[in-house]
Amino acid sequence: MQDPVLSIKNLDIAYGAVTVVHDFSLDVAAGEFVSLLGPSGCGKTTILRTIAGFIGAASGSITLEGQDITRKPAEQRDVGIVFQNYALFPTMSAFENIAFGLRVAKRPMAEITQRVTDIARASGIEEQLHKRPSDMSGGQQQRVAIARALITGAKVLLFDEPLSNLDSKVRVAMRREIKRLQAEFGFTAFFVTHDQDEALSMSDRVIVLKDGHTQQIGTGRVLYEQPQNAFVCKFIGDANALTAGLAKALTGQVRDGTVFVRPENTLMNAGHAGVPACVTHIEYLGAQVRVECQVGAETVLATMYGFECPPDLSVGQDVSLSVRPGAWHIFPDTPS
Repeated sequence: MQDPVLSIKNLDIAYGAVTVVHDFSLDVAAGEFVSLLGPSGCGKTTILRTIAGFIGAASGSITLEGQDITRKPAEQRDVGIVFQNYALFPTMSAFENIAFGLRVAKRPMAEITQRVTDIARASGIEEQLHKRPSDMSGGQQQRVAIARALITGAKVLLFDEPLSNLDSKVRVAMRREIKRLQAEFGFTAFFVTHDQDEALSMSDRVIVLKDGHTQQIGTGRVLYEQPQNAFVCKFIGDANALTAGLAKALTGQVRDGTVFVRPENTLMNAGHAGVPACVTHIEYLGAQVRVECQVGAETVLATMYGFECPPDLSVGQDVSLSVRPGAWHIFPDTPS
């Protein structure tokens, strides 16, 4: 990697005597899109707020474009922030919200008008500039918030779960819109989310966190196909954790540790002998069908494309299960 635009080294963050983020390090290249992903309380928003300057670091350093900003106040850090609730001024129009940072910087009005118009046009909200936030949809408000963060020329934009308040279709559209804007303006994105689809579909790299500790860093494909530990395997997507007896029956594996198998690699009614099971639950999701099967005292999830699922499959039906050859992960048994 060339010199990173954002470099975080050995960052510890504490609330009082309790350390909530431990030894976090990350180098982010210019124009890269990285996401912090993890369950609630894992420290991802705390890290973002520390980069922004809203929370102090207990130890470690944060460098932006070669300048140490670890102890700088928030207003002196050249980063833009897009909040979960948009944080738009309710009594201001979209134009005034976007222009706010330029007005604080006392830029000439002609420059402000031109820059706001240009960025609104690029963001697809030129027709919304006269409206207040209450008169705009969630997606339009999100575009205004992004435009406000971009207009000051910040090289790094911090996104704090910015899509969580949108409905599913608008959320997918905004994922594409953010990526389009990134390609157009060339900013570096530091994105916090608990949504796996967002992280995997948008990011160049994803950092998986648990209890303030980094579990794995990689592309979405690497995290899904080559998880480094049981937590990542279970957290990214679904995974059946098989007991030793069932693991031996399905995979032939007899090793210390737990065998994990993805539901899409769990084959139902395969063309060869398998492990007898009984269907206990079926979820038809259109393109995908999720089928829960009981094998003794264990529940195993299998997924398949809708067209692959027998139309007469029913709860209570006896089936057989097998696993694609080699399609499993084995990790040592450790306390969860």
